[in-house]
Amino acid sequence: MKDTMNQTNNTTTIEQHHDHLEKTHHSSRKTGTITILLIFGLFGLWSVFADLEMTITAQGKVITKSYNKIVMHPLGGIIKEIYIQEGDQVKKDQALLELDSIGYQSQLDSNIKKHDNNLFSLCKMRSQSTLKQPLDCTEYQKSIIDANRLNKLMKNTNTLFISDMKSLEAKINLLKSQNKVLDAVNNGLTKQIESNQRLTSIRDSLSFLITSMSLIL
Repeated sequence: MKDTMNQTNNTTTIEQHHDHLEKTHHSSRKTGTITILLIFGLFGLWSVFADLEMTITAQGKVITKSYNKIVMHPLGGIIKEIYIQEGDQVKKDQALLELDSIGYQSQLDSNIKKHDNNLFSLCKMRSQSTLKQPLDCTEYQKSIIDANRLNKLMKNTNTLFISDMKSLEAKINLLKSQNKVLDAVNNGLTKQIESNQRLTSIRDSLSFLITSMSLIL
């Protein structure tokens, strides 16, 4: 009997606790709903009575601070001086750095030297092809770029021209000697051929006479 009364009391206590929790939960949910409605109500009132002059709609692109634009030089080179620092904002056509011009100047000097050398080589070869002496490169001097090298180029080209002409003259003389030898050989062959032709003619004549006498006898 005593145990039954204890269980009844425990059951009653649990039910009371459960009812209390439901009431608390219902009260909290009601409070939250009221709070949300108040917030939206206040926002609605503000949007109705607030003074808004205009609304602007625009498109844009969001770029983070870590965005890096790689700037490259088409030819490359050695950097002489840098005019900006990391993080600086730059404008169009603003100089960022300066490249050392030593490499470009060396290449330019080399090309000018080749150009002028080729001019005088062309002059020398054309004179050699016509066996024209002395060497005259007046026509090509007008196109030379580095006038400071004119005298040196003329001297070196003339020296090579004289040397090449001597070599050509030696080859020409050798060819002339070979032509004389061939002419002498051909003259000897011509005489030998004429002699052979005469002997052949005489032999044919003798054979005819011998044949004729045999028929007579």
